[in-house]
Amino acid sequence: MQGPDGLRERTQGKNLREITLLTLAHSGLIEHYRADREGADRIENLEELVNAAESFVTQEGFGKDAVALPVDEQGAAAGGVPPVPDAETGEIMSPLAAFLTHAALEAGDNQAQAGQDAQVDVVTVTPQGEMYPNADLDVVVASVHSGFRQPEREMTERVVTAMHNDHVDIIGHPTGRILLAREPYRIDLAAVFEAAAALGVLLEIDAFPGRLDLSDVNARLARDAGARFSLGSDAHNRENLRYMEFGVATARRGWLTADDIANTRPLAGLRKLLTRR
Repeated sequence: MQGPDGLRERTQGKNLREITLLTLAHSGLIEHYRADREGADRIENLEELVNAAESFVTQEGFGKDAVALPVDEQGAAAGGVPPVPDAETGEIMSPLAAFLTHAALEAGDNQAQAGQDAQVDVVTVTPQGEMYPNADLDVVVASVHSGFRQPEREMTERVVTAMHNDHVDIIGHPTGRILLAREPYRIDLAAVFEAAAALGVLLEIDAFPGRLDLSDVNARLARDAGARFSLGSDAHNRENLRYMEFGVATARRGWLTADDIANTRPLAGLRKLLTRR
């Protein structure tokens, strides 16, 4: 594996996707997992990391070909393009730094702390259908974040098994799609919608522009099956909260009403709905 200085030289002038590929190539991780009998899921996760990097810079407005290394000491980005301070913190962040911050948030580093009014846990459903949600939290969202290439039957069983966990309130971004980057995984949505209706588990309409998952068409089908929904902005900073309007628009296009959406209710009504599980 090449040292950090040599790798830095090779990544000068590269965009985030290119840097991610170079880093993976020089880390030796892919070759390591290829030699591991149970490494297929890990390789898939690394491949998804590359797709996520490309999708991130587009969604966040950097541009797919933006140079990703940090800005220099004078504050000028490589290529002479003036950096734009973060709207929330005023900090100047390169695409690489912004992506690493985003990844930390995805990993759960910014989950609610004890003593806050509401605590939400985002739980990854493993390829084996295992989860470890915290029963003391107010809301638990279970989502698929790996093993996207499982056969339809296995993926469906995996999600439905998660829904039978008494602590799970919501299934997050139920098809796993990332627009222009990743197709939905293979899953029997009719079975998922039926289980959601029977078990009282909410289905998320993820309003992040790169997801919009469930789609309007799938939201209509789920409603016809008797399911109910939650709207989420999938915000990674304060500015992203405005994405909620895209979720509202998607719900409307699916002919959903306020009664179909759990978080249109007053707090007391929402708590009552969540305790029905």
